[in-house]
Amino acid sequence: MVGRGFAVADRRDQEDVVISPHRPPRLRRSAPHLVAALLTFTGGVAAFTGAVGPTADPTPPVQREVVALTDHATAGWTETVELPVDAEMVGFTWTSDDLGELSVQAQRRDGSWAEELHLHSDSGEAPQGPTADGATVGGTAGPAWLGHDLQRVTVTVEAGDLRDLQLHAIDTEPAAQPALGPTVASALPSMPSVISRAQWGANESWRNSQPGCTNNPQYADNVDYAVIHHTVSSNDYSAADTAALLRGIYDFHVHSNGWCDIAYNFLVDRHGQVFEGRYGGTHSAVVGGHTGGFNTRSTGIAMVGDYRTASVSSSTYDSLRRLLAFKLGHHGIDPKGTAPVYTVAHNSSRFAGGQWINVQTVTNHGDLSNTECPGGSLRNIISRLRNDVAADINRSTDQRIAGDWDDDGDDTVGFYDTGHWILRNANTNGGIDVRFEYGYGGTTAVQGDWDGDGRLGIGVYDRATGWWYFRNSVTPGPPDASIQYGYQGAIPVVGDWDGDGRDGFGVYDGGIWYLRQIPSAGAPEITVNYGWSGPRPVTGDWNGDGVDGIGVFSGGHWDLRETPSAGNPQRHIFHGDRAYDRPVPGDWDGAGGTGLGIVRGAIWYERNSAGPGSDWILSF
Repeated sequence: MVGRGFAVADRRDQEDVVISPHRPPRLRRSAPHLVAALLTFTGGVAAFTGAVGPTADPTPPVQREVVALTDHATAGWTETVELPVDAEMVGFTWTSDDLGELSVQAQRRDGSWAEELHLHSDSGEAPQGPTADGATVGGTAGPAWLGHDLQRVTVTVEAGDLRDLQLHAIDTEPAAQPALGPTVASALPSMPSVISRAQWGANESWRNSQPGCTNNPQYADNVDYAVIHHTVSSNDYSAADTAALLRGIYDFHVHSNGWCDIAYNFLVDRHGQVFEGRYGGTHSAVVGGHTGGFNTRSTGIAMVGDYRTASVSSSTYDSLRRLLAFKLGHHGIDPKGTAPVYTVAHNSSRFAGGQWINVQTVTNHGDLSNTECPGGSLRNIISRLRNDVAADINRSTDQRIAGDWDDDGDDTVGFYDTGHWILRNANTNGGIDVRFEYGYGGTTAVQGDWDGDGRLGIGVYDRATGWWYFRNSVTPGPPDASIQYGYQGAIPVVGDWDGDGRDGFGVYDGGIWYLRQIPSAGAPEITVNYGWSGPRPVTGDWNGDGVDGIGVFSGGHWDLRETPSAGNPQRHIFHGDRAYDRPVPGDWDGAGGTGLGIVRGAIWYERNSAGPGSDWILSF
C-alpha cells in the first residue's frame, strides 16, 4: 500500500483499541512486536484451571473469656491478671465514651515475658450506623496477638477515663494449616492466591449472632479507593499462626464490639499471605467496617502486625502490591488518582459530614480518621506503592471486546489478550462460555461480518505490520483471508460504511480515517478528517439505519456522526468519565442499532441506545 501513512512507518507511541460495529476492545499502549504471523489453537487457557487444595476445619474452636478488671480506671492504673484460658490474644472494652490508651505485657508459662504492646482505642475503625453493624457501645482496644502459652498479663492504663474496664481473653490455637486458594483468572492483573474464609476457619454463624445482623452482606455499586490499615498486634507470629489470629480478630469484632463481621475486606500478614476478610466476595464491592464514615465504595486492607516502627518486609510489600493491582484493576481505579467522596458524619472522621472531598485512591486510614493507623512504616511506602500498582495495571495487555458470539442477535462481552479469546454469551455476571486461541502477541482483536453472510467473524490486526488475519466465524483455525492494509501505529476500525450488509475496515490515525467498503487491499475509498490525536475512535449504527457511522471518545464524551463523513458531531453524549474507562459500543438487546457502553476495569456499563445512562451493569 502506498500514500500518506500507508507505507510501514515507525509510530511507536500510539494507543491501540479495537473498534467494531459490535464493539471495541480495551485500549492498551504497547511497543510493536515484529513477530511472524503464527495463529494457533491449543484448546484452552491454563490460567482458567486449577483445583482448590484441602481446606482447614471450617469452624475451628475459638474460646473467649471476659474478666472484669475495674469499675473505673484512669492514667496510672495497673494490674496483673491471671488468664482464665490459654489465651493468645487479648482485647479491652469499657462503657464510657472516652478514648483510652493501654499497655499490655504477657508472661508465658515458662516464666518469660513477651514484648510490651501499646494499644489505643480507635473509633475510626468501625462500621457506620445506624445499621446493626455499627453497634459498638463505649470504647474498645485490640484485640492484640501476644503469643502462645500465656499465663498472665500486666495491664496499665496510660490515658483515658475508662468505666467498667473488661479484658477479653481469646484462645484461638491454630487448626489445620489452611491451603492457598487458586488464582482467579483475569486478563487484568490477576488476584494473588487468597486464603478464603473457609480456609482460615471463619464461623459463618457468627454473622447473624448479633441483634439486627443477617447473613447478607452490604454492597456498593463499585469501589472507588482503598484504605490501608494495621492491626496493632505483635509481629512475632508464625505463618501457621495467622489463621488463628484472624479468628480472634473476627471473634472480638463480632462478640465484643457487636459488629456483624470482621471489619476488613482483606488482610495481609508479615509472611506475605493474603486472606479474605469480610464476607461477600473478593471481586465484589463489599461494604466493610474498617473506616467509620468511609466504608461505602472503599475496600479496607489490614496489615497484620504493628507498623508504627517495624519495617515492611519485601514479601509483605509484594503481596500488598499484587492485591491492590488486582482489586483496583478489577474496579477500574487509577492508583495514582483521587476519588470524589461525599462525607458521612462519624465521631472519628477528620471531616465534617455532608461535604465533597477528594480522597487518594490508595490512602492511609489516618488520612481519613483521627488515628495513627497504619503506622509510620506503612505511611512511608504509600507513594511508592501507588506508582508500583499503577505500573502493574498498565502492563496488562487485555482488550475488552464485544460481539454476537453465538449468533443469537445480541452482542455480549469478552476480552482478548495475546491470542486468547475469552467470551460470554449473555450480558450477565457469570463464567466463561467460550475460550480459544487465535492470534499472537502484538495483535489487536477485530470482529465483523467479513463475507456478508449475516454472521460475525473474528480477526486480528498486527499493529507492527498492518496485516489483517480474518476468520469468517467465531472459531479458531487458519485465517480465511490475510490482507495488508495499514501501518505501524495506526488503530484498526471496522464498520458497514455503505449499508450493504458486509463490513468494511480501515485505520484511524490522529483524526484521519482511511476506510475501505469491503475487507480488501487497495487505496482508501473513503478518507475522512474527524477527530484529533488522543481520543479513541468508535464506530456503530448510531441511528439504526443499517449504516455504520464514526465517532471519537474522550473523557466520557462521545462525539458521533451517523455516517463516515466529516462535519460537526450529530450526537454528543456523556457516558463514562474515569481515566481507565474504555468505550464499548454494541447491540446489547438485539433490537438493531448500536448502543453505547464503557468498561471500567471488569465492570461493564451498557446502554441499549446511543444515549446516556446504563441499561446493563455487569462484571466480567
